[in-house]
Amino acid sequence: MDALIGNTDRNNSNWGIILRKDGSKDIAPVYDNGNCLNSKWDDEKMRIVMDDADKMEAEAYKARRCIFELHGKRVNPYHIIESREYPECLEAVYRLTPQIGNNMDKIQTMIKEIPILSEIQKNFFTTIIEHRYEKVLLECIKSDCVH
Repeated sequence: MDALIGNTDRNNSNWGIILRKDGSKDIAPVYDNGNCLNSKWDDEKMRIVMDDADKMEAEAYKARRCIFELHGKRVNPYHIIESREYPECLEAVYRLTPQIGNNMDKIQTMIKEIPILSEIQKNFFTTIIEHRYEKVLLECIKSDCVH
């Protein structure tokens, strides 16, 4: 989900745990996502990126970096997915991508119904999520990267 929403700040200090009365526990599916969807950008910056296909592609997945490092360099989570190097990651992509696709209309409707968002924010958020889904997650599934 972090890859879909572009959360660049997932770390060991911002995971949520759901504790149930019966004693069972689960990782919260969405927790501490304040740095996702380019939340600190204003409408003008979103508009500039949306008007330039190369900038949108770079921001959506090609040039994105998160806080983690591998071999001394900050990691691009989309390159990790595309590398097919981590079986657990690929299993998650294979498991979640169809669910995301089946609910893409609901995701986009939910974003469009948030009253405090400007129209450019709504368009930017739905567009960038769609790019990440189609160009990374769905491509991974289409390429049969998980056997």
